[in-house]
Amino acid sequence: DIGELSVELDLQKDRDGTVHVDRILISSQRLTDEQWEGLLRIASKTPVTKTLLSGMTIDTRHDHSD
Repeated sequence: DIGELSVELDLQKDRDGTVHVDRILISSQRLTDEQWEGLLRIASKTPVTKTLLSGMTIDTRHDHSD
């Protein structure tokens, strides 16, 4: 069980116009490193991510809610 998942996004544009997305995956359950690796792998392969990566950087990390 991976619990309830949520995603936080922060979109920023730097002075030279480069757009950057900071994405945090949050689970209500404690997950193993292997579970997080799987979720991060899935997040990197979504159609929206692939489209956005063609023109910007997206950093994704995980967290858990307590």
